[in-house]
Amino acid sequence: MDRKEARRVWRDGIKAAWNHRCAYCNGVPIDDNSLTADHVVPKAKGGQDLTTNIVPACSCCNSSKGSDDWLAWYRKQEFFCPIRAKEIQAWMEQGTRDVDEWWETGLGDLEWCISQMAERERAAA
Repeated sequence: MDRKEARRVWRDGIKAAWNHRCAYCNGVPIDDNSLTADHVVPKAKGGQDLTTNIVPACSCCNSSKGSDDWLAWYRKQEFFCPIRAKEIQAWMEQGTRDVDEWWETGLGDLEWCISQMAERERAAA
C-alpha cells in the first residue's frame, strides 16, 4: 500500500467510526466525498494530523467552524447537542466515541437532543 492509499484508508476509518456522518451536525453528506476531515484543533493553532484530532465534518460545518475553538463554535450552533460534544471530547482523549460516564451527560441532555432532532425533522417535512 502506498502513502496515498494508506491516508485514504485512515480517513475512511475515521468516517466509519462516525457512521459517515458529520461529527458536529450529525448530517449525512450528499456523497461520501463531501464529508471532509476536520482538524478539531486547527493546524494553525497547533493541531496535528492525529486520529484523535480529526473528525468527519460536512463542508458546511467545516467551513463555518474555520479555525475557531471547536467547543465555543459548536455551542453557538442551532444543532448543538451536549451528548455529541461529549463524544467529540472522548474522541479527542481516547480515539473512541464511547463516553464512559453517561450519567454526567444527564437524562435532560438526552431528552433535549431527541427533541431537537424531532423538531428539525418536522421543520424539514
